[in-house]
Amino acid sequence: MSVPTLFLKSTCPFCLKVVVFMSEAGLMDKVKLEKDSDENRATLQDIIGDEKLTFPALQLAAGEKPMMDSDGIIDHFVKSEGINLDTFQALPYYKTGVMQGYLRMVKHIGHAEAMDVIAGKI
Repeated sequence: MSVPTLFLKSTCPFCLKVVVFMSEAGLMDKVKLEKDSDENRATLQDIIGDEKLTFPALQLAAGEKPMMDSDGIIDHFVKSEGINLDTFQALPYYKTGVMQGYLRMVKHIGHAEAMDVIAGKI
């Protein structure tokens, strides 16, 4: 059985949410991490067609349509690994702190501008 591939963008707060979860759950060895690249984007875009590519993206098997929702990816592993989120400390801390700040920034200046700020473009 192949190891699922988790595609991540280094400046994506939703990607970080999944990484925080995976780390706290002790599941980092259950996925192959792939950084955002033109090649990876082209491969994933070919699979999803006209659908908008977003990150994080979890591909359970090569050639398969990826899950592109951070909460859906977390839910997949919670169910498949029998994880109790009530025992987690880092994930709720991230979700109620940094993530909420990011969402407020997006509401105030818009998604594209917020991503430019995070990426250090402006």
